[in-house]
Amino acid sequence: MVEPFIPKYGAMSLAGSSDLGKSYLLLQLSDAIINRREEFLGFPLNVTHGSVIYLSTEDDEYSLSPRLIKLSKGKVDTSAYDNLRVLFETTDLEKRIDMLLQEQTADVVIIDTFSDIFEGDMNQANKVRSFIQRFKEIAVKHKTLIIFNHHCGKKNDTRPPHKDNLLGSQGFESSMRTVIELRKDFYQPNVRHLCIVKGNYLGEEYKNSSFALDFNFENGFTNTGDRVRFERLVRVDDTSKSQERIDAEERVISLAESGLSINAILDIIKDEGYSMGRTTVGRICKAHRSSIPLPLGVGTNEQAAA
Repeated sequence: MVEPFIPKYGAMSLAGSSDLGKSYLLLQLSDAIINRREEFLGFPLNVTHGSVIYLSTEDDEYSLSPRLIKLSKGKVDTSAYDNLRVLFETTDLEKRIDMLLQEQTADVVIIDTFSDIFEGDMNQANKVRSFIQRFKEIAVKHKTLIIFNHHCGKKNDTRPPHKDNLLGSQGFESSMRTVIELRKDFYQPNVRHLCIVKGNYLGEEYKNSSFALDFNFENGFTNTGDRVRFERLVRVDDTSKSQERIDAEERVISLAESGLSINAILDIIKDEGYSMGRTTVGRICKAHRSSIPLPLGVGTNEQAAA
């Protein structure tokens, strides 16, 4: 569906903590599909039917409508949105989805969220697998993709992105062809990290570093083009700095001492795999400005006179 990491058929999951924008990202994908766009987040998008079925268990039409209006960007012709069929009730869900797909095949069926449709013990692997299997059979029958919006366990941000971070048993993860963890950047509040933690037939180069996305409610998600290694996406205890954080700050100071601008420093440390925003780099430079020689012609009148 989205090359190379979102499959065309089967079952997959987007997971993460609360308040990251997971639902918004899935709505943005839906918008791209029904409008038959050629790309999503800068990756090739292969649309067949231009149709999406979206189950929302946490929102209603009054909260979804403003998001869709923003995504439509003021279009006069909104006929494409007739192909976005939204459900709010979970009663007889499998039967209803099967009937809707018989009426009109969809590229994607989105279940937002999994924990609201599964009433059993999420730690019982056999029950989780058998429940998901029923949806996978629907996906095979209608040649569609089912995406489950799911949650990660507590304190998952103290560990690097991993498929084991998902809430519940290994039965959920093992039933998915692809698992993507969405994670917030701890130093840049507007940045989210798209982390592919499981992808059948995907090379390791896609599964060891995130795709950094800029996020705001006006424009949604956009790909910054940056990638950050998973091990650098871990929350650092506020009472102490990790060795990696210390190394990053020392590297910034070293580059600043050589006379480089903040933008140049930012480009270098990103290339070297450090997760640090422009504001943080500027703050470090400012805090150590007394030990950093200013470029010729820059500074106060007294410094210039000296």
